[in-house]
Amino acid sequence: MPDRARPGRPGAGDPGPAAGEVPDIDIAGLSRDERYSLMNQAVLPRPIAWVVSDCGAGAAAASRWNLAPYSYFNAVSSDPPTVVLGINNRDHRTRLKDTVRNLRCRPDFTLSLPSADAVDAVAATSDELPWGCSEADRGGIALTPWPGWGVPRVDMCRIAFACRLLQEIHLDDPTQSLLVAR
Repeated sequence: MPDRARPGRPGAGDPGPAAGEVPDIDIAGLSRDERYSLMNQAVLPRPIAWVVSDCGAGAAAASRWNLAPYSYFNAVSSDPPTVVLGINNRDHRTRLKDTVRNLRCRPDFTLSLPSADAVDAVAATSDELPWGCSEADRGGIALTPWPGWGVPRVDMCRIAFACRLLQEIHLDDPTQSLLVAR
């Protein structure tokens, strides 16, 4: 797959595209931060997956549940019902986000879809905490037991899915994970 859709990216001294024209962007020539910004601004709307994963018995009881938001998420099939999460572990201090670490050991999780009124709570759970510290506890976010499922869901969300990790795919770089779940 080429890194740019059309040849002819404007160069130095080139005034760029005329009004109404779509500029050519050489994605390969952008920095990692610029590519991230471009993808975040170009692919809209982008739902947020608020993922609860299980840190396991090694964590204190009150800190067992990891809660983290992911904006690289979407549904990819309804039969069988399947979702994907894109997770960048590269910038994480241990090179592995808690969600990935937890799902490799315990593949069941819940995925909640927060509404716009939860934006502050979602943002608060994006802070990096040490493994075994619960973002839900820290932010005062209620988790509700889900009868018949071992992982709670976020109480304030009207839509949630009980999911099981099926496969982890690495995208050219072992720090870039694509998690496929049913």
